[in-house]
Amino acid sequence: MPRVYLHHSQYPMSNPTRHLNFDTEQRPCKDLTGTVTKTKEYSVGYGGFSDVYEGVFNGTKDYVAIKIFRGIHTNKTELEHITKRINRETYVWQKLNHKNVLKFLGVCTDLYASSALISPFCDAGSVKEYVKEHPDVNRSVMIFGIAEGLAYLHQKNVLHGDLKPQNILIGKHGEPLICDFGQSKLCHIRGFTTRFAGSYHYVAPELVPKEGEPKITKESDVYSFGIVGMELITDKAPFDTSKTDAEVISKVQAGDHPAKGRKIPHAYELTWSVLENCWGREPESRIAMNSVIERLPRQ
Repeated sequence: MPRVYLHHSQYPMSNPTRHLNFDTEQRPCKDLTGTVTKTKEYSVGYGGFSDVYEGVFNGTKDYVAIKIFRGIHTNKTELEHITKRINRETYVWQKLNHKNVLKFLGVCTDLYASSALISPFCDAGSVKEYVKEHPDVNRSVMIFGIAEGLAYLHQKNVLHGDLKPQNILIGKHGEPLICDFGQSKLCHIRGFTTRFAGSYHYVAPELVPKEGEPKITKESDVYSFGIVGMELITDKAPFDTSKTDAEVISKVQAGDHPAKGRKIPHAYELTWSVLENCWGREPESRIAMNSVIERLPRQ
């Protein structure tokens, strides 16, 4: 079976990202070209730079998610940006192996003009959709699973950069799976910027636009985790009355906090007390994810 390698090359315009390219380490990823068929023409999910389609491994009933990046047919500068994005997400994602991180299966180059990233299809949807449909699910167990996944990423020196409920899927056994590594960065690796480009409803205060270029850190990931946990416990999104990023930014800059005034169910008071150590305004006030794991209830 042929393999797609990370290396320098000239991209033919018929398939400009067929050969993935990154300049830190050559590492092959599994080539699934010719083995996957798209089962629906419309997308089942989307992000800021990509669309997700449902597919299946040929000759099986094993469904997969097909992540396709938009903008391939735009100008050369945008093409280079998208190519780098695919390279970086692939480079980070293929190195990960944890029960609370969505598995990366490989790459297809015959489904679209760009390389498509293949992962298991999670028909239960995101954690936000799941708890809405299963209101009696134990939120502490769910939060602990997310914490384990993020702690694993940090152990591997991976910064997620955009942790939010939409980027946490539910596996076939009801386990949370952190996904979407399009904003993720590797600490201390040349070529990986740590500039923030995530969702402001879940962003740490130090990343809110101001002079200079604030960078994502493990501490900013911890803050986002805390806000995700807050939403799962209270069933209310952060800054849920704000309709635009500008409104959220204004509130954060004014010192407002999304946890202010929230009512906490008695069953989750211990979990909440741990989350309070994650969303401090100053980065140095937040505990590390390994400490979160030690303190969180597991059931």
